[in-house]
Amino acid sequence: MTPITIVARKVASIVDDYFTNDDVDLAASKLKELGPSEYNPYLIKRLVSMTMDRHDMEKEKLFIRMSSVLHKSSKNIGASNSDDAFYRYKMPKMITKIEGRGNGIKTNIVNMVDVAKSLARPASYTTKYFGCELGAQSKFDEKTGVSLVNGSHDTAKLAGLLENFIKKYVPCYCCGNPKREILITKTQMVQLKCVACGFVSDVDMRDKLTSFILKNPPEQKKNSKDKKVMTRAEEERLKEGEAADKIKKKLIKDVKKTKDKTSTKKKGNASDEDHTSPTLSHTGDKDDGSGEEDDDCFARHRRCCSATGLTSY
Repeated sequence: MTPITIVARKVASIVDDYFTNDDVDLAASKLKELGPSEYNPYLIKRLVSMTMDRHDMEKEKLFIRMSSVLHKSSKNIGASNSDDAFYRYKMPKMITKIEGRGNGIKTNIVNMVDVAKSLARPASYTTKYFGCELGAQSKFDEKTGVSLVNGSHDTAKLAGLLENFIKKYVPCYCCGNPKREILITKTQMVQLKCVACGFVSDVDMRDKLTSFILKNPPEQKKNSKDKKVMTRAEEERLKEGEAADKIKKKLIKDVKKTKDKTSTKKKGNASDEDHTSPTLSHTGDKDDGSGEEDDDCFARHRRCCSATGLTSY
């Protein structure tokens, strides 16, 4: 059986008891015991659906009283917005519980997970901030969601520290919107970026919580728009890279072609020199042989002339 079905059955019994007894305080206390404040919208919806069969006066009475009871369990985020009845950003009131005795006494913030969720901050940050400001050890269990601070501390005191945390780490200094993202720069600086106006502000690094944030950075959530922008940027980068690779390949081919052309020209010149040198030597040899033959013929001619008594030219 899911938690929602359990809550639905309990709400049905509470509403029936309210119509019979007409006791608002009893109904309010039972509604608060159902679970965390995240069920409040479902409770209102369930109340409205169950009162549709009632008379008009009973419908109006039940809706007004129950909605006022549920709204009393929450308040506006930030002390400056406490009087604004139409302020949309709300947070549940802190609920604390003292546990243990003597040296082992501890303060349990029962609904720390709900409070931190409404502030869009990890519950470990708020718990650690309480420990740093009070000078006490603090611990938050991620599995069970239990937030503990050593020592006995009043709810009003912890609520005041929570307001200081909100002033430092939640609202935007420019537009006042409580939705800001925690960013960590490359130089290990903590910054807050407003989701609404985009204003970026630096956090005072002298605060003790900043060292804890640097060691335990928040998980960055990527919206669908951010994913689309990232995919487009990656596609553009891939296209630019492919174009650069093509240009590089063309340049390499051109360089190779020029090298091949120069090498073939050098080889051609060397082969021409090799071919011309032996021809010159052969012609020289032929010239030398023809000169010797002429001398022999001239000597024979003189001999014939002297033998016959003719004069030689």
